[in-house]
Amino acid sequence: MAMTPPALRPQSERPQTAIVTGSAVRIGRSAVLELARRGWQVLVHYRESGIEAGELVEEVSGEGGVAIAVQADLCEPWAAAETLFEAAESRLGRVSLLVNNAAIFEGGGLGATDQATWQMLFAINLEAPYVLSQRFVEGLGESGTGQIINLVDWRGLQLDPQRLAYSLTKQGLVSLTRSLAESLAPRVRVNAVAPGPVLPAVGADEDELAAAVAASPLATGGTPEDVVDAIGYLLDARLVTGDVLSVAGGAQLAASRTIQK
Repeated sequence: MAMTPPALRPQSERPQTAIVTGSAVRIGRSAVLELARRGWQVLVHYRESGIEAGELVEEVSGEGGVAIAVQADLCEPWAAAETLFEAAESRLGRVSLLVNNAAIFEGGGLGATDQATWQMLFAINLEAPYVLSQRFVEGLGESGTGQIINLVDWRGLQLDPQRLAYSLTKQGLVSLTRSLAESLAPRVRVNAVAPGPVLPAVGADEDELAAAVAASPLATGGTPEDVVDAIGYLLDARLVTGDVLSVAGGAQLAASRTIQK
């Protein structure tokens, strides 16, 4: 189905409702808190982190914001997209911001990614953002405007042979970002943020993160808030679309890398 953008309308009329995927923990959680501080109503998506999602909703509510938590499995992107948007639209109103944050960081180099992992990587990291973006545009109707912000990775800009399948999904998401930015302009701005060594990978230890930081050109670690600052910039940057903002300490510059996220 072609994603034909709706007609332009004044920004001031845009309902302040956002969906952030994978947002119960880590960078997604920080993004939800920042959006709530900015006055957005936020749908907190989770797959398994129901307790954390509930706690986040309570925190937002305690600070005077509005948030709801909705479970969906992005391994089934089409069903998940309907679940999330139906919940947001019925309880919060038209969605005008989609942050595709959810991702899995699995697999290795050539021959080290099995079929099930390959399929899950592409379903969650690439197919889901595509399907969610399509549903987002449909939900805007004929008069809405909005923004899509994709969380990619420095590997979306510079292939990491040690995380080959994962890198391919993120490079695909960078290409999707640029394609949608052109096809949906001027009514929808589409950008991406490419984090580097900010948090240890799930199941990894701090030593692995420290090694990744040391290997980056700036040799300086970051925080989820650094990534959220980049998201905030893109929200406000009315002349920016189709761009990828790296928050990676220069990790994206190297010709090849063996560092871990």
